[in-house]
Amino acid sequence: MISELRLEVLVSASCAACVQALALARRCQREYPEVIVEVVDVDQNRWDPKPGFAGTPMFYLGDTLVSYGNPTWAQLQAAVAGAAA
Repeated sequence: MISELRLEVLVSASCAACVQALALARRCQREYPEVIVEVVDVDQNRWDPKPGFAGTPMFYLGDTLVSYGNPTWAQLQAAVAGAAA
């Protein structure tokens, strides 16, 4: 069982690749309901960039960067499994 694992997906309305990022986030939530999935709109005024922010989309598991851009589903699954171990 995965406990307290958080997937953070950084997106922007001006980002064409973020449509796929949102689909990956939804799939992760469906297939790993114990993972807390948070989609962060970086266009919001209250958003505070993490160190190393380079653009959207970006995927983090906890404080660990998983991907600049969209990972494949297999890469995201491997990252979730590795973080849960």
